[in-house]
Amino acid sequence: MPELNERMKAVTIPDRMKKLSISREGYLVPWFVAWMENGHPSERGKGDPDFRVIFPGAIAVAAKQDVCWLCGEKLGVHKAFVIGPMCAVTRTTSEPPCHLDCARFAAIACPFLSKRA
Repeated sequence: MPELNERMKAVTIPDRMKKLSISREGYLVPWFVAWMENGHPSERGKGDPDFRVIFPGAIAVAAKQDVCWLCGEKLGVHKAFVIGPMCAVTRTTSEPPCHLDCARFAAIACPFLSKRA
């Protein structure tokens, strides 16, 4: 079983995210990430996570069942969105909401969100 990499170990992981799988590179795999086998979507945990691809149906499930985009657990009354500058300007986002602690974790730990281009 893969272990967390040094970047992940340096960040406090919310309890609800500790059940998520760990990629070969040592990153937690968010609930929305698609898993691929031989170039095709597979079940969660089967094959390898492709962080560039959304798990089929995840947006609809998150919206209809009111679950966190990052951990996959039921949301409460408060919801958070991880957004960038353009989302703030346009006041839109293409991703469903998440728990505040999950959003904070993602903003700090996710290389896509935290590394400057």
